[in-house]
Amino acid sequence: DLNNRLTVVLLNFRMYRWAYTTDVKAMFNQVLVPPNQRDVLRFVWWRDGDPQKEILDYRMKTHIFGGTWSPSATTYAMRKSLDLVKQKVEPEIRQIVNKCFYVDDCLKSVDEIARGIMQLSRMRAILGEASFELAKVSSNAEDVVKSVPEECRVKGCISLALDGGLPHVEHSLGQGWRPAED
Repeated sequence: DLNNRLTVVLLNFRMYRWAYTTDVKAMFNQVLVPPNQRDVLRFVWWRDGDPQKEILDYRMKTHIFGGTWSPSATTYAMRKSLDLVKQKVEPEIRQIVNKCFYVDDCLKSVDEIARGIMQLSRMRAILGEASFELAKVSSNAEDVVKSVPEECRVKGCISLALDGGLPHVEHSLGQGWRPAED
């Protein structure tokens, strides 16, 4: 079992004043299943969805959501990718990837906003090189959120709170979090 313990990830997320969350976009679909193992993911369907037409045989090429093995296989692939990228992977970034992710969700807290900005920047570059794109960035520090492109942010994360609107509630790993109030 390669998954981090959920309680440890959540407790570490609350360790420091500043926090951020992010997830890997379509993580299971980023990891190919070896061709000799694809029969496990075989399914049949009628041509054009019409039961009067012939039955076609398909096999998935990537891991699927709901496969009991998928979280472990994709976690392994993401961690292994750190050894394969061309960029130098700092021990701090390796530690975050290995200890602060629960499958595709990363929850991290930091003592300084600048450190969170640096960590996200390096993780985006390193994991992005390995086709693990970070998305849905949220933080209780406006500068952390603004450090990533808008398309990588949780929509409304900071803007609703700044405009005096209702506080945004972010959900990660089944827990509600109000970054603007935290």
